[in-house]
Amino acid sequence: MRKVSPMELKEFVERYKAPDIDSRIADYYNFFLPTIKQAENFAIGPFFWYISDYQKMTIALASENVKDLTPYNREELYTLNAEKLSDQHHPEDRLYILAAFSFLHEAYLNLDEAGRKSIKFNIYDRFLNNKGEYRWVMIQVPGLYINSQNQIESALVIFYDLSHLKISGTPLMSMINYAQQEVQYFKHIDKQIKKADLKTPYITKREKEILYLMSQGYNTPEIAQKLFISYHTVENHKRNLRKKTHTKTSSALLTYVITHNLLLIEPQ
Repeated sequence: MRKVSPMELKEFVERYKAPDIDSRIADYYNFFLPTIKQAENFAIGPFFWYISDYQKMTIALASENVKDLTPYNREELYTLNAEKLSDQHHPEDRLYILAAFSFLHEAYLNLDEAGRKSIKFNIYDRFLNNKGEYRWVMIQVPGLYINSQNQIESALVIFYDLSHLKISGTPLMSMINYAQQEVQYFKHIDKQIKKADLKTPYITKREKEILYLMSQGYNTPEIAQKLFISYHTVENHKRNLRKKTHTKTSSALLTYVITHNLLLIEPQ
């Protein structure tokens, strides 16, 4: 596995700009809709999504709440070119984020359908909020629209806001390989690449409900009231979750869950 080196915007555009074809925005939306619904069901914090157009290197569609999580509403977002979109990322992150996107694009283009489903990428970035401040987000590209010529025409990109979590030591990108049961972490080209075994803990439906409420900032008494269970039951679930994930605090627990996509994994 090679290291991730920085990539200039011009190189990214030249490599992935799709040839002109008839507009397929409706097709793209319908293609990605099941994945969008899945994100809505399993998200443990605020998020927004957009669908990119690789012919124009712009955004074709976006969720209605982008104005709550970015400096732009949907109509303004659609007018941004590739350079302006890149400017939404922190200056120290931009070249590496493009490299990470390129890395996952190449991985998907060289995998068959089964391989694409077995690998998930998380990209970590500082991105502008609606106040023009940079905050940590996790970016996922859970779907690419690839045509019969093996060209990327569109991508679904989801931004999960991590500003409500205390995160330190965040990698540039993680690649989760469910088939081989491992997680591989990527940093900048001058950093080391680390591997870790992926032993997916069983997360029950009730535990997922508690994790979701924790991510929204609710404390134990509030969670107990919302789920109609006792205070001690909530604390027991939290203790079991920390034991399963080998974490010591609620913040570390939520960070682990996000990093390993646990809420997107169906119980076996």
